[in-house]
Amino acid sequence: MHLNKNLVIWIASLMVVNACMAFAVVYAKQKSRAYHIEVSQLRMMADDMDIEWGRLQLEEGALSEYGRVARIASDKLGMRVPVASEVRLVLE
Repeated sequence: MHLNKNLVIWIASLMVVNACMAFAVVYAKQKSRAYHIEVSQLRMMADDMDIEWGRLQLEEGALSEYGRVARIASDKLGMRVPVASEVRLVLE
């Protein structure tokens, strides 16, 4: 059976295109998996940061509690609330 030269070129071209498409599908699938892994890791990091943020907010609340601030001012800095006779009003 004698095949037409154009038909042989056409079939060869289709085979090359088919092979290129197969490689493109494999490449796209690999990239998709890599991006999925990266997104999963970033979500885990975001969750960890949310947990840390909540912990820091609790810590800030505890450290800025009025009684604690007053106690440190009194004990470590020797500060006290002035009596009325020690208060001076400063006007500009």
